[in-house]
Amino acid sequence: MRKAVIFILVMLAIFAYAESYALYHLSVPGYKTTVFVSNMSEERAYFRVSVFDCNGQKLWQDTYNTEEYSTIGISPAEFISSSDDNWGLLLIECDQLLHITAFYEDEEYGLLNTDHIIEPINVSEDAKYYWYAAGYVNKGGSETALVLINPNKNTAHGTIWICDSKGRTVKDASGDIKPFSAMFFDLIKFVSDDMGVVDIQSDLPIIVGIEQYQDEELWTIDNIVDWYTTTEW
Repeated sequence: MRKAVIFILVMLAIFAYAESYALYHLSVPGYKTTVFVSNMSEERAYFRVSVFDCNGQKLWQDTYNTEEYSTIGISPAEFISSSDDNWGLLLIECDQLLHITAFYEDEEYGLLNTDHIIEPINVSEDAKYYWYAAGYVNKGGSETALVLINPNKNTAHGTIWICDSKGRTVKDASGDIKPFSAMFFDLIKFVSDDMGVVDIQSDLPIIVGIEQYQDEELWTIDNIVDWYTTTEW
């Protein structure tokens, strides 16, 4: 009993000072996400994995530990049921350095692509706004969708500007993203037969998931986990 209490206290202390790694997971019917978490420190690492749906509801959570430079594979599909709302934030908290490889899979056709998360969420004490950018191509059968994900305990307020290839803003929108929830933007609804960039402003650090489609079939998923600049105004 005493050992169990000590272990719990140690875990609480670790996660109180942990940094957060975050990425987009897709666990809807027909798709699954697997993460391979590598400990890049010269000591044992304890980390906690939490999976949320698009509404910010926690679907599953567990704690793991790994030896130095070892890797653990974790597939949320083994623990949560497939549902249309089961997409959004996958959060990993650890006080050691990690490297995360994400496998995105189509359950019928196999691996779509891999992505690599090499740094935790970057918080700037001087920032009033964090700025992110995501390029898109909506032509030649290609279509892009964005997922804005809030990995924070507080509501994030953000604005997006969708710009075409000539730099014109074709759509702007502002709104709130609740804690641990996600917001989906299908860019083909705003821009067709063109390409460009989406400029994103947020008052908290966020994650941007990018879905790329070809001939209406999901082709790749990528994550933007760091901002390109911050402003104090």
